[in-house]
Amino acid sequence: MSRLESLFRANHPTLFLLLAVGGAILVAAPCAAVMPCRFDGVRCRTNQDCCSRACTANVCETPTSTTSTTTTSTTTTTLRCAFPATGQTTCWDSSGVISCAGTGQDGDLQKGAPLSYTDNGDGTITDNNTGLVWEKQSYDGSIHDVVTAYTWDDAFAVHVATLNGTSFAGHSDWRLPNVKELESIVNYENSNPAVSAAFNTGCAPGCTVLTCSCTTVSNYYWSSTTYANDPHDAWHVYFFGGFPGTEDKGFSDNVRAVRGGS
Repeated sequence: MSRLESLFRANHPTLFLLLAVGGAILVAAPCAAVMPCRFDGVRCRTNQDCCSRACTANVCETPTSTTSTTTTSTTTTTLRCAFPATGQTTCWDSSGVISCAGTGQDGDLQKGAPLSYTDNGDGTITDNNTGLVWEKQSYDGSIHDVVTAYTWDDAFAVHVATLNGTSFAGHSDWRLPNVKELESIVNYENSNPAVSAAFNTGCAPGCTVLTCSCTTVSNYYWSSTTYANDPHDAWHVYFFGGFPGTEDKGFSDNVRAVRGGS
């Protein structure tokens, strides 16, 4: 076994699939960049939506990377992932809304994978780009209630611990999202709240995670990411406009748990 094979098998034991043909080594593996992008079999619109950079008949092809080895050098070509789009499709100037064509604005180019979510019918939402599964929020006084806020410590010790202790939606690996994960569900086409409809539908007193989806705009949402300049603070996201900030961990913010990710 070559050193390259040994290294890959050691570091990716569950992903190893090797075929040596004429000095070329073909390795089947996910895209090198961390989520988000779409893997094989997931629906797509353009090649840029897919880790494999190949969207055929609106379905992503399998991502691979190719390594060519000679006696003097090794060259590796690795596929990269597309970031999710911001969701913005409108363009503005200082006077207001304008035609997007040729402006070069975000609403004109709409770079990245189109935002796409699936309501799983069990109180959770799957982001079809990142693969992350999000807790829905309700307005019913339950652990999922959009009104309930926690200190940063209690976000872990109470909210996340309760979801895991009760195996919410059949899983016990819920966690507090990091700040980049939390920002990934912002939809910059919207405000008040700046989220897609999957996170803001039918929210009314008494609704449950099975009948509605709520996002508060009266408070921030905690992330698991500490502010390095002052470890007493942590990063959070305000979904009225979709922007991040930092706050003392002793203050109370809302919590939306997540599971999955690489």
